[in-house]
Amino acid sequence: MAKIGLDYGHGSNTFPPDKGLYKNGKAYHEHDFNALLGLKIKDLLEKNGHKVIEGQKAYQNDVPLTQRTNLYNREKVDIVVSVHANANSNKDVDGRCAFYWGTSSEGKKLASLIINEIKNAGYSLHGNGLHAGKLGSWTNLHITRETNMPAVLVENGFMTNDKDFELIFGSKREQYTDDLAKAYLKAIQKYFGEEVKETKPSKPKPQIKPSKDKVEWVGTDDKGKRVESIYKGSDGLNFYDGPRWDNPSGTFGYGMGWTIDNLYRVDGSLMYRVKNSKGDLYYITAHPKYVKVVGNKVKARKSISQMADMIINDSNAPTGHSARRKWLGVDNATYQKVRAEVNRRL
Repeated sequence: MAKIGLDYGHGSNTFPPDKGLYKNGKAYHEHDFNALLGLKIKDLLEKNGHKVIEGQKAYQNDVPLTQRTNLYNREKVDIVVSVHANANSNKDVDGRCAFYWGTSSEGKKLASLIINEIKNAGYSLHGNGLHAGKLGSWTNLHITRETNMPAVLVENGFMTNDKDFELIFGSKREQYTDDLAKAYLKAIQKYFGEEVKETKPSKPKPQIKPSKDKVEWVGTDDKGKRVESIYKGSDGLNFYDGPRWDNPSGTFGYGMGWTIDNLYRVDGSLMYRVKNSKGDLYYITAHPKYVKVVGNKVKARKSISQMADMIINDSNAPTGHSARRKWLGVDNATYQKVRAEVNRRL
């Protein structure tokens, strides 16, 4: 039995800003993929008799790299494996690769075994799949440099490539992570000269994600202005009948827009609540890559009675008078009338 350091790349609070991507207005967090694959690898390693030490736990806030490598060195683990997904400004770049420290022959051996098993599972490589770490270069990675034992960081495809995206976040994700978990296991067993006893990973239990699954009111000075889609994709930009990022209610095309009603943070990413000409409310992404705010505020305003109804009945109404006034988009004199109406009814 070996003691293995298993590192789920980054943490749940690292996107935004950069460890993930937006696609058609939806936020995709790299850590979500890293954690899903990592937990499947952990499950198989433990079923095959190994002890796993997690420097970065699944669906938890990011742990500093020095803290992780200090833990692995203190625990004297036999190897370290760090699980990641890649990104590139060139969307044609794809494939999988592994990093090891250049002077570590054992690190190179482990990286080669993992890459070979991934290739045997039918998945393409980025170049020859191997990158030796070196000071002063882009391969100078803390996790492979500062560990006292063989360490490998594996990039399991490019989130920014359409084909790899389907594997990492799309419809093929479960099969892909099952296949990769088996590949990691086979490689690690070969590294230690041990037989593979169990190759079917269990589906990880649902985890509590501290930065996800919640709606927070943010508010905006653009309330009443028009927001338009600047997304030119043929699939259109998603809109939703509630604050969420899955199961869109429909799509709208380039140049189409609605009136901004409010701004919320949904699962860590910003969404406008918008209103169409019929007064129906929907939610769309507020990311400037996909939409822009144009024009002046619409002059029409709800009545005192209607605004009182909103405060009493709308589950998204914030607490605190200053926040409520901003949420309604009215001056203090108007808000005092609304407040009096609310108090009268209650």
